[in-house]
Amino acid sequence: MPLTFDDIPEEVLIKIIEYIPIDTKFRSLRLVSKRFNDTITPILFSTFKIYMRNSPGLRCDSLIAALTDKNASVFTNLKNLKVFISPTYSGSDRKPWFNLLSMLLNVASDVYCVSWTHRLPNARLTGDQLDKSYPHHAIERFTQSLGALPNFKELHVDICPQSEEDPNPNFPLEPIAGLRVLEFVWSDYQRLDKSILSQISRLLARSPEIEAFSFRVYPGPKNEGLRLEEIFDATLGLSLDLKLKALEVRGVVVDESTWRKCVRHFHYLERLTVREDPSPIATSNIGGVFRMLSKEQIHLKEIHIDALNHDGVMDYMTSFSGLEKLFMRPDHPLDDSLDLVHRFFTAALPCHKQSLKLLKIGGNSTTAWSKILTTEQWNHLAACTQLEHLRCWVSITSEEVALGCSDTLNAWLETSIRLPKLRLFECPYVSVNGPYTSQLRGSDLLVNELVKKTVEAFIRRNHISFDIDAKSDYSKLI
Repeated sequence: MPLTFDDIPEEVLIKIIEYIPIDTKFRSLRLVSKRFNDTITPILFSTFKIYMRNSPGLRCDSLIAALTDKNASVFTNLKNLKVFISPTYSGSDRKPWFNLLSMLLNVASDVYCVSWTHRLPNARLTGDQLDKSYPHHAIERFTQSLGALPNFKELHVDICPQSEEDPNPNFPLEPIAGLRVLEFVWSDYQRLDKSILSQISRLLARSPEIEAFSFRVYPGPKNEGLRLEEIFDATLGLSLDLKLKALEVRGVVVDESTWRKCVRHFHYLERLTVREDPSPIATSNIGGVFRMLSKEQIHLKEIHIDALNHDGVMDYMTSFSGLEKLFMRPDHPLDDSLDLVHRFFTAALPCHKQSLKLLKIGGNSTTAWSKILTTEQWNHLAACTQLEHLRCWVSITSEEVALGCSDTLNAWLETSIRLPKLRLFECPYVSVNGPYTSQLRGSDLLVNELVKKTVEAFIRRNHISFDIDAKSDYSKLI
């Protein structure tokens, strides 16, 4: 007797449904049967977005009415809440939006993650106008409501002033018990206000269960002096250590002395990202950090860095085994070194050949990392038997375009088939027209055509079991 959908176990059906894009057609699947309705409804209503950009309007009123009459049971399925708060200068009242938000959180007790995009008002808003368009007490109640949610674990905050004028730093943030993931983004080149920085630091200090912390600021002249110890300032006097497993900092000065002050919170660290350190001695800084990691015997499983040439980096990678994911973008001029490339492939990489699952090397610029390797280096790469995802940026010269053949690209392709567990190989080419080119033009059209033909010919010659992506796309920058 043939199987029907009714015979599929619930957990298998959910896995199948998760591959379907959530759109109008997905919603119509609820009409297939009662079982489909019961399975799809929690997925469909697991995420809800509130954009406080315009006047509340009828949609806001109807949702408030439904929640008041207790006719919005679908919100009991809510797991992810996305909130966009922006002040208005038109005089419209934002308070109905906050009433909706308050009522929603009273019903949606299973909210696990909140993504909060917050636009600060500027100094022109004062008095009643500020209270209507940016109600401070309503925002305070919102953060207090988050702290009261029993299952709330993840908070992602993106803050940006709404204009280039001095922003009003009025950003209330209350302690949140049980927080596991905290991500903060300052999306502006202006200096981050000290009062906001202090609140983020206190929130971090009052989250003893925190496991992952991300702090990103746009690098610029006004943000150049921001240091890691300022972010962790409120944690330095704690009697108990945090047990962070993941740390990401971008646009922040991270040096050895700063790391030493905070290191007691990093003994459980598994994933580290340090990018865009604005200091002129960023390479020395990252080298000092890796020296401290070696000294404290903190063996990471995942590393993202954009400065490689300090001896401390390679010394650390050769001091242990077990690295699973490695992202290296050589942004510093001294990173463009054949000796550094050789040391990585022949000394550091072999230490992790039995554990490394993901390796991403390079960026959209021609360096020693984007050129052809030696036979010894290729062999060490091919020995990474657990590698599932490989990305390398490939430089293709005008001479290779004229000849219709790229030795570098062919060598990477031939090495990829020697990796038994590879699932995805990305080999974007370095843009001839410079970094961050989003549209093909001029010489890039010829390079793109050569890459396309080379990859297609390689696939025809070989029975590969993995995907190949050779698109040159600035979104692939690591």
